Amino acid sequence: MNKRFMIIFALLIFFAGCTLSNSPSQTAKSWLDLTEKGKTDEAMRLFSNKAMQERGAKLKTATISHVEGIGRLQSAGNTFSVEKLEEKISGETAKVSLIYRAAENDSLRMTFDLIQENGSWKVNGINEPDTEPTTEIEPLTPQEIGTPIPTPKEDKK
Repeated sequence: MNKRFMIIFALLIFFAGCTLSNSPSQTAKSWLDLTEKGKTDEAMRLFSNKAMQERGAKLKTATISHVEGIGRLQSAGNTFSVEKLEEKISGETAKVSLIYRAAENDSLRMTFDLIQENGSWKVNGINEPDTEPTTEIEPLTPQEIGTPIPTPKEDKK
């Protein structure tokens, strides 16, 4: 009886660990961890099939650039941390927003778009402030409605 209990307990721990490590947040953190370690090819495996088919070359270039930038900061003695992590899951898609901070107080807000593929969360895109935002445009407030929009003056020659 005791042996049976231990086997069931071990299986529960194993499956709980699999579930916890396969969250959208964990996938985003894994991508960051792999890029910090310079493991570009392993980081690329975290991208979805859809992302790789549509933008594979661009994703590879961006990941290499990120790895190189992190490497330069690490050479200068910086370490990194993840702060203000927020996860929103909607069915088979998710968004993970976070602040990626270097020890010297430089920070970067990142948003990971993820999708489920074969039971695992995969990165479908990563947006940084200098790229196109993924959030929708907020509607105008009542005060803004009816306010004339200035138009540029045309040169008449």
